[in-house]
Amino acid sequence: MPFEPTVSIVIVNLNGLRHLDECFKSIQRLDYPKDKIEVVMVDNGSTDGSVEFMRKKYSWVKLIRNSKNEGFAKPSNDGARAATGEYVAFLNNDMRVHRRWLAELVHSIEVNQATCAGSVILNWNGELLDFAGGSMTFYGMGFQYHFHEPVKQIEAQLSQDRDLFFACGGAMLVNRQVFLEVGGFDEDFFAYFEDSDLGWRLNTLGYRVILSVKSRVNHKHHSTGATFARERMRYLYFRNSLYTIYKNSSDAMLNKAFWPTILMNSALIFKESGLNEEDYDLRIARGNFDHQDAHINHVAAAHLAAQNAFLKNLRTMSEKRAYIQSHRKVDDNKIATFFTDPFACVGADSYAYHALKYDLVELFGMDQAFHKPIKRRVLLVTADQIGKKMAGPAIRYFEFAKALSKTCDVVLASCGTGGLESSYFKSVQYAFGQEEQLCKAAVEADVIIAQGFILENTKDFAKIASQRYLIFDLYDPLVIENIEALKDHSWGARRENAAYTLKALLRQLRLGDFFVAANDVQRDYWMGMLTSVNRISPETYDVSPSFNKMIDLVPFGIADEPPVHTRNVLKGVWPGINKEDFVLIWGGGVWNWFDPLSIIQAVKILSEKRSDIKLFFLGVKRPNPTTPEIAMLNDAVALAKELGVYDKYVFFNFDWVDYNDRQNYLLEADAGVSFHFDTVETHFSFRTRILDYLWANLPIIGTEGDFFAELVQAKDLGVTVGFKNVDDIVEAVRKLADDKEFYARCKENMLPVAEQYRWSRVTKPIVDFCNNPVHMRELTFPIAEMEPSDKESDGNDLDSLSVSPSSRRARRGSVQQTLYEIEQQQIELQKTMRHIARDGSNANERLAELQTWSYMMNDRFNKFKGFANPFKFLKRLFRRR
Repeated sequence: MPFEPTVSIVIVNLNGLRHLDECFKSIQRLDYPKDKIEVVMVDNGSTDGSVEFMRKKYSWVKLIRNSKNEGFAKPSNDGARAATGEYVAFLNNDMRVHRRWLAELVHSIEVNQATCAGSVILNWNGELLDFAGGSMTFYGMGFQYHFHEPVKQIEAQLSQDRDLFFACGGAMLVNRQVFLEVGGFDEDFFAYFEDSDLGWRLNTLGYRVILSVKSRVNHKHHSTGATFARERMRYLYFRNSLYTIYKNSSDAMLNKAFWPTILMNSALIFKESGLNEEDYDLRIARGNFDHQDAHINHVAAAHLAAQNAFLKNLRTMSEKRAYIQSHRKVDDNKIATFFTDPFACVGADSYAYHALKYDLVELFGMDQAFHKPIKRRVLLVTADQIGKKMAGPAIRYFEFAKALSKTCDVVLASCGTGGLESSYFKSVQYAFGQEEQLCKAAVEADVIIAQGFILENTKDFAKIASQRYLIFDLYDPLVIENIEALKDHSWGARRENAAYTLKALLRQLRLGDFFVAANDVQRDYWMGMLTSVNRISPETYDVSPSFNKMIDLVPFGIADEPPVHTRNVLKGVWPGINKEDFVLIWGGGVWNWFDPLSIIQAVKILSEKRSDIKLFFLGVKRPNPTTPEIAMLNDAVALAKELGVYDKYVFFNFDWVDYNDRQNYLLEADAGVSFHFDTVETHFSFRTRILDYLWANLPIIGTEGDFFAELVQAKDLGVTVGFKNVDDIVEAVRKLADDKEFYARCKENMLPVAEQYRWSRVTKPIVDFCNNPVHMRELTFPIAEMEPSDKESDGNDLDSLSVSPSSRRARRGSVQQTLYEIEQQQIELQKTMRHIARDGSNANERLAELQTWSYMMNDRFNKFKGFANPFKFLKRLFRRR
């Protein structure tokens, strides 16, 4: 006979009238013997007519009525106690069960000899996953695997039943006798995490919990929970997480995990409170707190109340803990396997944990306790496409990801992918307006590295990013580059773009914890801009006198491995290029600030006397499809055709060479070229194509005026020429092509220079920061403190740096007293600005407004102060009145 035990389905309801009909209709359609099903609904004092509806339409359901909302745990236990089935199934009221839902649960329990089985829970339309197993952090927060990911992508992982740490209480089946014997759901939880607590307890006591992969339900996620206040939900989450780890952890595990949890919760409370530690530091604070109350917000209060509730209920929790530990059948090693990601950051409060988590894990040895090494989680975000064909920004971030993956868990987010995968790191794709995957990766990250306009082009991601350690990649001075790129556009468009770009960069400079530039010239430029937004502060100096911990050099790099020729692509292969030719390669895109025209004219001159000089443009169709048409490229092609050298001496690859195929072109070339105009963009540029020339050991011909021109001259790596100087270029090509000794010397000189630009070396500053991040953006000081006071200072008086009241006592109601009160308001304003600066991404615009207002008030105040002292004018004025 088939195993078909009697089952009681228990459903807890609170004002769920809108869900009940669909839920109970699906129960009626179950493919399970009707005489072996009992349905119990426990109502938590609903006022929406739920009970009346059930009595009228589903009178066969056993009803238990509560006069008030008693949560989930106790009503579920009440239903189990009132039930008569051998097994009890718990089901949320906003579920729709599949016909085989119950039969598959029963079958899984039988074949796996399990005590409890959980269902696979899908969203309402069945396209996204709600639950198919989960785990827990060391601080007791449960989470689901693959939450809200497309079911099609993970269906292959749902091919067979597997062990679970816990089943979801919204759709599970458990032996009723065992359930009641071990205490059921902990009624002190009220709601939330009672199912993960039960699963941990069952596993500890030696009972098996499994996922029944063929048992399916559809769920309206958080239909009831969404009606509760956010702060009250937090209270339950944090209190119940403390209950869970305190009761279920062994003594050894408790000592390692519980105290860090308490410490981190305390840090979170203080962070959310809005209090300022400096107000209570005797070395800094002045005055007293007469008539000044300290206020904290409800989010901090919810966490504080949760911690207090745990303390009040400690005796009861200790009794429950004693029962679990005295009946323990499974040791820590087995339980630790269920903690698949114990150091994950779960929930909106994750930022508070990032700052302390790694130190506490190391100090308390939690990585050893859970047998899980802890690594920083780094998210790199590029607006380019990662794939077989990549331009500079994508290459840079692909190589960053490879370098960081040696010590960190890395996710690389890009706008699309073109088939280039890596075993070193994970990849996600996003599009502006479709940032779900990007936001999910950001929530899980400790450090985020980004460049460009990502914050301006996203909404939810920008909010999350502001709560993480932020590295902004400033290797491309966008304001300068865009002014050059848009020089042929309308005046209005150029000004609008410049303003937009500057606003984006200023936001980054205020938010960033660490910045990277490509060379010293760029670093000096960015240091000036950082000074303008108050980031070059005494506080930062004390942390890093060189400021290298806030801004350092990370240029473009080259692969650690030498290039290997794998196939013939140019000489003797490309039509018009012979095996004996001296090939000049233009290794990158043709932008408006480049000068391909001069080299084309030089090749024309050379072609009149020799036929062996060929110029090859490696790729002109940038892989990013959003890149606009480049006027200079059209001009270059037109000039080559006009001079009669097109496809004879000058060749254009109108595609883009694969990243892993470019070395074949470089190794068949004889020299690399790069020419530009005399602009400010040139002065601050860092030509990434030059790095490929170094990698392939190609002597260089380039225009003067940029970073690499100085390097070529200083290290004798090739020849530099004047701006738009065609004759210089002709002579430079001849020298490299004909002077074999000079050519060989250039190649030899390039070897030690190339070593300095290996990706493993140039990425060291970001690797170091990611492994030991610091919130440098918090180390600022109020600009108003720099305003001069009215008293002389010898430079040694620290008080002279701030506005301070006169040492002479002022009478009440006097002008001097009024000035003093204004001064105090100024001080309070500066404190407010400090608080706002720490509040996150939405604070920056408000901070700028407050600073502007503060400057104005300071100016007016100082003028008024000078005008009012020594009050002679005012005394005369009062006498006249």
